[in-house]
Amino acid sequence: MDPEYIKALTPGGKFVRARVLDREWPVKQSNFGHVNHVPLFDETGKTVVAKFITERIDHKKDCPVLVTGDRGAGKSTVIGSIALEIDPKFPVDNVAFRLTDFAAVFDKNPQGDGENGIYPQISMDEAGHALYGSEWLKQEQRIIAKQLIISRIKQQIIWMAVPKRKQFNNQVRDMAYIWIHVLEPREYLQGYAIVRVAPPDMQSEWLPEKYWAPRFVFTFPSLTGEWWDAYEKKKITFVNEVTAETAKGKGRTKENDSRDAAIRRLVEDHTKLHDPISARELSTDPSIGLSHAQISRILNA
Repeated sequence: MDPEYIKALTPGGKFVRARVLDREWPVKQSNFGHVNHVPLFDETGKTVVAKFITERIDHKKDCPVLVTGDRGAGKSTVIGSIALEIDPKFPVDNVAFRLTDFAAVFDKNPQGDGENGIYPQISMDEAGHALYGSEWLKQEQRIIAKQLIISRIKQQIIWMAVPKRKQFNNQVRDMAYIWIHVLEPREYLQGYAIVRVAPPDMQSEWLPEKYWAPRFVFTFPSLTGEWWDAYEKKKITFVNEVTAETAKGKGRTKENDSRDAAIRRLVEDHTKLHDPISARELSTDPSIGLSHAQISRILNA
């Protein structure tokens, strides 16, 4: 039997051709039995996601993408597959494991320009906060939240991976435009991903968070080849570095260095945007958690 193709509709009203495996695939929306039925695509579904994302840049907006799922379920595979669909030359160097790397890539990336096919991407890999623990994740969220404010101007595509959505604070997770949840149908078998968006007409000012509506599901194979080999090599190098730092008792110093660099970068970004921010103002931000004197020392170092 020949595969069936349908035209998936993007939020902006464009059509993308994809191969459908099931037109009415059930997706749970709560733990209380509520189910929505959406199309199930094969791996061509990544083309649909890619169009959802680039459409945002085409409209001169940014596109933060939240990817959740258990460790080993395939988050990095999904991010890599879609990022390469958007840009076949997406560099492994744009996958950040440290906050200093994230800030450097963000600064290096050009401004998005859909008319000229420029779709800058950056991915904050979950390995960074997985190895540095909960305090690192809190610091990562503070920096990502600040960068997401600026990303609206730079029109960046920012990938954020974390096992559970609520491990991100509500400020960060509600900045996302697309939420992709990766699942395994059974043990040791990479499976499929649920794609959700938050349509403006379905939101309520009375609710504390966005309402996320499932749009479709797609399957995905393992990612192999030159890009994946380079990613795995970079990840192993990072893990070995952190292990060595921990053994020497330097882990906390590296975290502080990253924090200090990120704070300096934040001040620089505000200055570039003609919206200067002082050490005293930063000290009143509870998410940073440092005194005026501490921040002044960091900025004057």
